[in-house]
Amino acid sequence: MHSMASGFPVGFCFFPRPRSRPTNALTFPSPRQQAGMSSSTRFTHLFAGSNLNRLSVLRSNPAFLTNSLQSPSTRFIALRNLDALLTALTTPTGTSTATTTTTAPTAGIPPLSPHKQHIAYLTYTDVKPALDAGAFHVFLGVDEGDTEGTGEYTSERKGGVVVVKGRSYWAVDLTKSGDLDDGVLAGLDGAFTTKNYAFTPLRSALGSLPWDIESALIAQARSVVDWNVRNQYCPACGKLTESGEAGYKRFCPRPNLDEVGEGEKEATKRCLSLTGVNNFQYPRTDPVVIIAVTHPTHPHKLLLGRQTRFPASTYTCIAGFMEPGESIEEACAREVAEETGIQLNMDSITYHSSQPWPFPNSVMIGCLAQARSVDVSLVDEELEDARWFDREQVVRALARHYGGGPLPGEAQGQGEAEMEIKIPPPYAIAHQLIKAWVEGFKLQPAKM
Repeated sequence: MHSMASGFPVGFCFFPRPRSRPTNALTFPSPRQQAGMSSSTRFTHLFAGSNLNRLSVLRSNPAFLTNSLQSPSTRFIALRNLDALLTALTTPTGTSTATTTTTAPTAGIPPLSPHKQHIAYLTYTDVKPALDAGAFHVFLGVDEGDTEGTGEYTSERKGGVVVVKGRSYWAVDLTKSGDLDDGVLAGLDGAFTTKNYAFTPLRSALGSLPWDIESALIAQARSVVDWNVRNQYCPACGKLTESGEAGYKRFCPRPNLDEVGEGEKEATKRCLSLTGVNNFQYPRTDPVVIIAVTHPTHPHKLLLGRQTRFPASTYTCIAGFMEPGESIEEACAREVAEETGIQLNMDSITYHSSQPWPFPNSVMIGCLAQARSVDVSLVDEELEDARWFDREQVVRALARHYGGGPLPGEAQGQGEAEMEIKIPPPYAIAHQLIKAWVEGFKLQPAKM
C-alpha cells in the first residue's frame, strides 16, 4: 500500500553467483559522465551529493546566524510557492534560449535535456528588502571548501571559540505573505526579469538541472521550506507555532500563565506539545523503498509495473512508503507482495543507493531482490499492470536514454515481436536500479 509508483545469496534454491561480469554485459554512462563530469567522481543521484557542513550545532547561535546571513559572500536560493529561482536555459554551447520553462509537463517526466539551467544565486543585498519585510529564511550550511567566497564566522560555545570558514548558503521564501506584499516583490521581480531569471516548477526542470551540489541545495531548501509551510499550527492545541533553529524547528509558544485569560490558560495546560519531550517539531523525511525484482529461475527477467497515470508503455520498479515499525527488507517484501502478488526471498534483498526526492520530503531507498514466486496478481489494484520483462526489452528501453542505435552484444532485430517499453529517465533512481541489473549488479545476503 501507499505506493510511490513510481553470485546471489548462499542457498540451494538460487541460480549461481557469477564470478565476473557476463561477457555480454552492457555498460551505460553514469549520470555524472553524462553531465561531462569526471568518471572518477563518486556516483550520486540527482538531488544528492551536497558538500555543505550543515552546522546544526550552531543553528541556535544568534551571533553566528547573523554573521552568516549578512556576509557579502553568502548565497541565497530563492523560492516562490516552492518553485526555485533559476537561470534561463542554456544550450550546450552556453548561449541562452532566452526563455525559461515555467509550466509542468503534461505527458510524464521530462527526458534529460541538452539545455542546462542553474540556481540564480542572490546576495544579502538582493534579498534584504524581503528579509526586512519578514520573508521566511532557512540556513542551509557552509561550503568549507569554497576558497573563492570565504567568510569567517566566530561563535562562542562551551569549551572555547568556534571559527567557521567558507561560503554560507541560505534559502529565502519569496511567496507573497503579510508584509511581503506586491510592492516589495515587484522591485525584486523587476531585477529578476532583467537578469532573465524565473521561478521554475522543479518537476519541469528535472532534465536540465546539473548533477551536482546545485540540485542537492534545491532539494534541501525546498523540503525544509515546505515543511515549515505545512506545519504552522501546533498539532496538540492548534496555536500558531513559531520557527526556531534557523528553520529546523517549530514550537508551540509557552505563554506566561499569569498574563493570559482563563480560556488560554486551560488550553495551554492541556497542550501535550508543552510536556515531556514532545514540545518541538522537527522536519520530517518520509522513507520510500523502491525495488528491482529479478526472476527466481530466469535471471534475464525483471519485474516492472505501471500505473494508469504513467505515459503510454512506461514501466518502472515497484515502490512504496515504509510503515512504522518496519525494516527496509520487510517494507520491500510487503510492497512487492501487495502490489504484484510476488513473494520475495528475504535473504536476497540488497541495498543499492538512496536518493532525496523533494516532492515534498521523501528519501528513496533503492534495493534489488530476487523473487521466490512468479505469478503476478494485482492484489491491491495500485497498479494497472505488472509483468516480467526480458533483458533485451529492458536494454532497448535503456538505450533510448543513451542515444538509441544498435547496442554492443545485442543482435539486430532480436525480440522485435516483444512489447516495446519505456522506463524512467536517468535522474530517477528507478532508472539506475534497472541499469544496475542490466550491468550485472550482484545481490548479497541481507543482514537483517
